Amino acid sequence: MNRRADKWGEATAFPAAVTQAVRKVIGADVPLIYRFSIHADDPAAPNNPVTPGSLADFLHALEAAGVDAWDISCWRESRRGYFGTDIWLPDWVRKFSDKPRIVAGNLLTPRETSDYIADGHAEAVALARALISDAEWANKAKRAEPEAIRPFEQAHRQAIDNGTDPGA
Repeated sequence: MNRRADKWGEATAFPAAVTQAVRKVIGADVPLIYRFSIHADDPAAPNNPVTPGSLADFLHALEAAGVDAWDISCWRESRRGYFGTDIWLPDWVRKFSDKPRIVAGNLLTPRETSDYIADGHAEAVALARALISDAEWANKAKRAEPEAIRPFEQAHRQAIDNGTDPGA
């Protein structure tokens, strides 16, 4: 928890300053995508959990600083309610921002990713675990070969952590 009493104690001050500095360097023609995640949203959680209001403040401050799109990391929780509701995190983001949303979070199959986008939860998805298991995931999905995609297993992640290729 940030307990500073100076200008950097305000929750959006540092990320907004960094975003402004990056925007200044890259200019207006290069998209600036900001990745964030929320892991403390339970209203009963200690240490000032994120609330809908603080999320709105965060998004608005970073949009004003130059963000063009959101890269929302949901970890393994892309399909759970946030802030004690049934509303998914990217849908909360949509309530406060019209910027495009890229979502990562345990979306492992072509059907899951296409349904997530078709249902309006994101404009794009990012893959991590799925690509750890099968580097050809996107090519197989494009060729409409979902059955050929090697499913994610935790052992594949452990292989990466141990410095080996899980596909070898």
